[in-house]
Amino acid sequence: EYIVAEAPKLLEESLLERAKAAGLSSTALLSDEAVEAALSHAFVTADINLRESKVPSYKSGTTAVVALVRAGRIHTANAGDSRAVIGQASERGASGVRAVALTEDQKPDSADEMARLRAAGATVTAASKFGPGRVWSSPTGGGGLALS
Repeated sequence: EYIVAEAPKLLEESLLERAKAAGLSSTALLSDEAVEAALSHAFVTADINLRESKVPSYKSGTTAVVALVRAGRIHTANAGDSRAVIGQASERGASGVRAVALTEDQKPDSADEMARLRAAGATVTAASKFGPGRVWSSPTGGGGLALS
């Protein structure tokens, strides 16, 4: 619920700040790179604000997907193992719709994410026949966050 309430406000603030800094009269004139930076900033700020709030979130997790449509383009951001998918009509003459992934899952045992988590002091175990990859706050266990 926290991210649902906070992400839209933080994204709007971040877009407006970037437009103002660039001397633009509208966020619609922002470059794709500025929009991507605003999305990233909104997610990072939400995480920082949540940690500083009174919400008992230390051993919690979340997943979220944001899709921003502007100027005929879709910009997406995600946290956790949530995936944004869009339906695309089949080629002319064919019937049906195919699913096209707009985001990549944030898996703890992917190379980039594992490196980021380990740099932050976490222990990461890869998916195995016993279950999905897990993130542990310490090497001795104590409750691992499972992500599929």
